[in-house]
Amino acid sequence: MSTVFYACALTLALAVTSAHAQTKTETTTPEKITIVLADGPLLVDEITEAADGYWYKRGNMSKFLDRERVIRIERPKPPEEKPAAADDDVVEGLGGHATPTATSASTIAPASSNSP
Repeated sequence: MSTVFYACALTLALAVTSAHAQTKTETTTPEKITIVLADGPLLVDEITEAADGYWYKRGNMSKFLDRERVIRIERPKPPEEKPAAADDDVVEGLGGHATPTATSASTIAPASSNSP
């Protein structure tokens, strides 16, 4: 009976370790282009404009749409870049440490003297 117990315990430990080792990786899927047609929207991977219509690609399949069927094409907006933090205290080339300025130097207390 103890052999069965140890085998079950080992199996359980390996299963928990294996499940814990698997991490979720976030995969960003490219945003789809929306072709708005008279009969509804169509999500596609790529679109190319031709003289008399549009070629679109979904997966590994390419198809042609007449220009008359397309109302508009909506492309995804590029991600907005976060503005850099305006940090006036950081001085380039000094490892992120600021040098005292005239205003900050005046607020520094003078060293105490031993005079009576």
